[in-house]
Amino acid sequence: MSRRYWISDMLIKIIALSLTATLLAVILKKYNKELLPFLEITVVILAVALIRESLSSQQGTLKNIFNAYSSGDELFSCLFKGAAITVLTKLASQVCRESGNSLMGEVVELGGRVMLIVIAIPFISEVAQTALSFVK
Repeated sequence: MSRRYWISDMLIKIIALSLTATLLAVILKKYNKELLPFLEITVVILAVALIRESLSSQQGTLKNIFNAYSSGDELFSCLFKGAAITVLTKLASQVCRESGNSLMGEVVELGGRVMLIVIAIPFISEVAQTALSFVK
């Protein structure tokens, strides 16, 4: 697949998945509302799988960019983990809220924020070391 078109292919697949799920959601709302959260969770999992598949083809290019730094692999890992945590946290909190559990949505978002801080520690350490090297 050409590099130029990987985003549009992924987007078309996600749009098709979302439209199909929306039609199913309308039917489920009418006949069986209890199954709606399971449909939403399934769509989220499939969308994340599509995104991951598309990004894996670009992983080498991004690694080359980050390898210019002394700890490029660690920064690259931090970036991807942060992006994954952000997306999954947002999706999970929305599913919780739409299911009527706004408190659980807040708990999911709080957990995501804490995890972002935890995975950012190596990055913060790298920045601090660089700043200290300039001071010395």
